[in-house]
Amino acid sequence: MGGEDELGSNSLSGDDDSNGILLNDSKAQGRGGYTSSEDPNRTGNPERGFGRLAHQTFHITAENVDAIERHLSKPLFLEDDGSIAPANARMIARLRKALAEGRPIAEADASFYFHELYEADLMDNAGLDYKIAHRIALDYYDVADFTVYHSDVVQELRGKFGSTWSTFWGIGGE
Repeated sequence: MGGEDELGSNSLSGDDDSNGILLNDSKAQGRGGYTSSEDPNRTGNPERGFGRLAHQTFHITAENVDAIERHLSKPLFLEDDGSIAPANARMIARLRKALAEGRPIAEADASFYFHELYEADLMDNAGLDYKIAHRIALDYYDVADFTVYHSDVVQELRGKFGSTWSTFWGIGGE
């Protein structure tokens, strides 16, 4: 991976990163000039890969992981039995493991971390609905939709993900 950055001094950040969200402009515009969910041809944008998060590692905070867990504990995201969706629970566990081991995150873990933080901020503080906040967060970091879940999670929970996820991650059939 590339250079390791501490949150708060990240090269992507134009603000003080006090909220853990890497921001440096007020517009979240994707390729082709589309913003949010306007792109009628969007099918995961696999060509984006890890976008602005590529080739970097990031240290994370327990406070931000807790914020992600609170965000994903909203009724909108819960399973019928009231539990956090399995893919989200596994990604949160991956973040907690990185914290416990004192190691930075990269790639899918970073995509999930920053995406969920920004999505939560847009929903909670800007009043956006989920679909719009979700799309803006993906577009802001210029990441493919498929990067927000690690390949291990996609493989483990293959039945919850479509074949395009397996194709993106190069996961063969069983």
